[in-house]
Amino acid sequence: MIQTEPGGLLNIRWEALATQALTFVLTVLLLRKYAWKKIMGMLEARREAIAKQMESLRARLEETERAKDEYRQALLLAGDEARAMLQLAVVRGEAIAKEMSDSARDEARGLRTRALEEIEEERARAEAKLREDLVAIATAAAEKALLAELDQGMQERIMEAVVREIATIPER
Repeated sequence: MIQTEPGGLLNIRWEALATQALTFVLTVLLLRKYAWKKIMGMLEARREAIAKQMESLRARLEETERAKDEYRQALLLAGDEARAMLQLAVVRGEAIAKEMSDSARDEARGLRTRALEEIEEERARAEAKLREDLVAIATAAAEKALLAELDQGMQERIMEAVVREIATIPER
C-alpha cells in the first residue's frame, strides 16, 4: 500500500504491493481456467439474445411499416370510394329531383286540362240554360200577346220589351 509520511513524501510498501499483484494475477488465472468460459459463454449468449431481439425488433418495425403503408392505401381507397358514393348519391338525388319536378309539372298540366274541361262544360251548361231562358221569355211574350189580344201597337211594345230583355242577358 501507499502511505504518506508526515513530511509529505510517498512511502511505498513493496511487500503489500507484491502480495496484491500476486493475488490479482492468481485470481485472473483461476477465473480464466474455471470461470472464463462460463463468463464468456454467458456474455456470448447475452450478445446473441440481444442480436435476436434486435432482429425481432427490425422485423416488427418492417411489419409495422408494411401495415402502415397498407393502412394508408386502404384510407386512400376508402376516400376514393366515399367520393364515388357521394357523387353517385348526388346524381341519384338530381335524378329524383328531376323526376319529382317532371311529375309535378305533368300533374299541373293534368289539373289545368281538367280545369279547362270543367270550364268548357260549365260554359256549355250556361249556354244551354241561356237558350232555355230565351225560349221561355219568347214563349211568355207570345203567350201574353195571344192572350191579351192586343192591338198592333201594344204587341210591338211587348216585343221591344222582350228584345231589350234579351239584350240585357250577358254575352259569353
